[in-house]
Amino acid sequence: MAIKFEKFHECRWLPDVGEYDTYGICVFETGGTHSTPVDWVPDLSDDPELVESIVRECNSSQADPIHLREIIDDFLSGARF
Repeated sequence: MAIKFEKFHECRWLPDVGEYDTYGICVFETGGTHSTPVDWVPDLSDDPELVESIVRECNSSQADPIHLREIIDDFLSGARF
C-alpha cells in the first residue's frame, strides 16, 4: 500500500465571519483501484497554495501519516522537515 496526501476544499460558515472557503489535507492509503482515507485535517487555511505546499512536501518526502499534525505545525511555524 502507498500513502498519498491530498488537499481538499470546504465551504464553511461562522456567525461572525459568514461563509468562507477553507482547505485541509486528507491522507489516503492507496492500492490497486482503491483509496481509503486514513487521516484528515480540515479547516487548515484559507490559502490553497499554502496547503498545496504542505501536501507537496509530504508526498515528495513520503512522510509517515502519523506525523501529519507535527509536520503542519512545523510548516506553519517556518520550520521545514
